[in-house]
Amino acid sequence: MSRGRPRTRYRAWVALVGLVAVLAAGTWGLTGAQPRPGTDAWALSAVQDARFVAADPATAPVPVAESPIRPGCVGAHVASGGAEPAHADGAEPQTGDASADDGAIEGDMVLSVWAHPDDDLVFMNPGIADDLQAGECVSTVFLTGGDAGAGQDRATARQRGVMAAYDDLMGRETTWHEVRVVLGSGVEASVWTPDGDDRVSLTFLDLPDGNTGGQGFAATHHETLPRLLAGDLPELHPVDGAPAVTRTALVSALEEIVTLLEPDHVVTSIPDGAPGAVDDPTRPDHPDHRAAGAVTREALLDVGFDLDRVDFLVGYPSYDLPVNLGGDELVDKVLAFRRYAQYDETSYCADYTSCLHHGRLGQWLQRHYVMTEDELYPAGTPD
Repeated sequence: MSRGRPRTRYRAWVALVGLVAVLAAGTWGLTGAQPRPGTDAWALSAVQDARFVAADPATAPVPVAESPIRPGCVGAHVASGGAEPAHADGAEPQTGDASADDGAIEGDMVLSVWAHPDDDLVFMNPGIADDLQAGECVSTVFLTGGDAGAGQDRATARQRGVMAAYDDLMGRETTWHEVRVVLGSGVEASVWTPDGDDRVSLTFLDLPDGNTGGQGFAATHHETLPRLLAGDLPELHPVDGAPAVTRTALVSALEEIVTLLEPDHVVTSIPDGAPGAVDDPTRPDHPDHRAAGAVTREALLDVGFDLDRVDFLVGYPSYDLPVNLGGDELVDKVLAFRRYAQYDETSYCADYTSCLHHGRLGQWLQRHYVMTEDELYPAGTPD
């Protein structure tokens, strides 16, 4: 992260013990051996892992203000008596103002918004580990299911991989529970929280994956987030069967989340069309990444959020930049990703070494580059 926080490694011993274990057995950090991806046993185990307690599909979604989408945190702007972040149209959060008197945790609220389940692990981490170790609240939103046209089971497996990785980053294994929520815009989402930790929530909208070239997939009728933002499609149909989402509803949903969470910091991908973006025409960032950054920035501007408190993470183009992670920091990042990869057949890697040698993915894991609003828009926000 670019916020200059000191980093305290809580698992320095992982470098020795973890590497010995993965080389010896290839199963470090797991509750048991995982089936090899691509098999029916793998798909079943990934979707039906008993640690992940899904909401009853017969139960109607609850209003977001009654959900765990807002972890119990008092941000630095509240704890210090500073000014509140701006809310859309001057409205107050539906849940009311948090204060130290109602049991909320004193710590910064960090909201991050990504296109796919794993973008945070690849491009934001070690920032996630830093935030959790500093006692801050972490709320992560994923816009698409990352389903690759393969349906909800693939999206569910990736979601559970992210939860397993967050367990690794928190240094424990726990049970996660889902609550289905509906935002004021009508957008429905799945919110997952771990037992015993009010600081963390993961929110999944399950919009269709747009594919690396932006063309989408036949199975989801070539619906993509970039096409929605460009006005080429009137709506997207979530792969989990939730109601269709329009462009206006999506922006409103993100505005509502920002208003509810009152984040101290926001993290997302570099927006499409940013003049100062690090990009290589021969190896451009994923169109979904750019769209996620663009729609997040649009929502932040709409609610008057201070864009100086936003970190924009370099995605695929980081491949061409120098390696800037190493030591325990890299070990922790790679082993957390490995936990995720046990649930994702396309990113599967058996141990630390194989993750680092997993093509471009291994290169991205060794890099972490942040850009600011001023760097991306040196001439200011375009009209």
